[in-house]
Amino acid sequence: MSDEQRAGRRALPWSPVALTALGAIVAQQLLVLGSVRFVLYPELVVNSYLTAAGFLPYREIVDQHFPGLMLLPVNFHTLGLHDAWDFHLLLMAVAAAQTVLTYLVARRLAGEAAALLAALAYAAWQPFFDGDTLWLDTLLPLFTLPALLLVRDARWLAAGVVLGCGVLFKQTLVPLVAVAGLLVLRDCGLRGWRSVARFALGALLPSLVMLAYFRAIGVLADFWFWAVSFNLTTAVRQATLAPGFGDLVRIALPVALGVVATVVAPAPWRPRLVALWGCASVVGGLARFGLVHLQPAVPFFAILVGMLGVELWRRRATAGLLLLVILNCVWLGEYYGRRARWLDDPAQKEHVAAIEKLIRDRAAPSDRVLLLGVPPQLYAATRTLPPGRVFVFDLPWFTDAAGGRVIETLRSDPPKLVLVDTASGIDGRRMIDYQRPLVDEVRARYAQTARLGSIEVYEPRSP
Repeated sequence: MSDEQRAGRRALPWSPVALTALGAIVAQQLLVLGSVRFVLYPELVVNSYLTAAGFLPYREIVDQHFPGLMLLPVNFHTLGLHDAWDFHLLLMAVAAAQTVLTYLVARRLAGEAAALLAALAYAAWQPFFDGDTLWLDTLLPLFTLPALLLVRDARWLAAGVVLGCGVLFKQTLVPLVAVAGLLVLRDCGLRGWRSVARFALGALLPSLVMLAYFRAIGVLADFWFWAVSFNLTTAVRQATLAPGFGDLVRIALPVALGVVATVVAPAPWRPRLVALWGCASVVGGLARFGLVHLQPAVPFFAILVGMLGVELWRRRATAGLLLLVILNCVWLGEYYGRRARWLDDPAQKEHVAAIEKLIRDRAAPSDRVLLLGVPPQLYAATRTLPPGRVFVFDLPWFTDAAGGRVIETLRSDPPKLVLVDTASGIDGRRMIDYQRPLVDEVRARYAQTARLGSIEVYEPRSP
């Protein structure tokens, strides 16, 4: 271990004032996240629910992501997270934990003042990047922040294991694993091949355990097709989404501040390493652009802001500090004043509750129900199941590859109830258009018995 690494590992004395300030930052963050309108990716609910119900991942639950806590025996559902409120609490807990981790990493790199400023920057900027939304990207800093310190401390095996566990949640961390491996090679040289081997073993170990499990339950080929081959072919052609002009404007300031910080901050604070780590954590997920997919980089951007602010203060660059504050207020003001959605929408909650009641009135738990364009987390809410032990998301890139399997279930395992939302769609495409063969099959075999807004309700025709 180098002298620099030993110096970095020496603990600074803890300041009660600083810890109180950190507590206040976290409390403010929780207040904001508890007040904004929560958005939940349905995969987190429905995949976990169906896995707990005995559906086989990737064979009977079509999904392109690595399993994480969705498609393994231990998952969100078995851990007790069943509805939106449970996941909202999870989002708040994860964000608070990442604020503390951001503080700890910045404190080790640049000291107490930079750490507090970084924690404040993270708490303020995290909602800006669709921080009201819970998705796999939201969870990744729980792995990437500790891994950065482990790499700095030359704890290669532990760093590899932590990053390898992160890959199980989302394969977009693979580029970061490669970057970290190159850093290990740079620090240790070719003669330090044992260190490189320890890191590689740690990084591969979680995936090897995962692959062994999938092989044991007979879905290894299915996993490889959907999580690897499909992602590199069909998803690349059909699921790619470029950023809009508004997105580019919104990320312009964070990118600019990150660049300035890497130039201005003192080299011993390792700002370029922080910037590289943040970029490598998101580059694998930018094919389908969305602010939520930048969440893994937000803590590292916040650390760079903390470094920049402290260095400008140390240089007595008053004009620079004032400009930094003004620009942050302008960009954050656009979110908090215009884009943020405060409190839940009662009309939306009532609509979802009405759909849930409609399903419960017409189907019992464990009955087969087909939901097309309707929130699939309603399977978990009503304890119903998709027909034919096949679940395919209503997305065009999945429909082209697996839509025929769903049509077959209408014949082999006819559902008791079918709901079709004629207004749903994605990327400007209507679901009833790209699912036309399936919708036509439903309308031919079933009779429409009710309508709830844009949702058509179908039940078996009387004999």
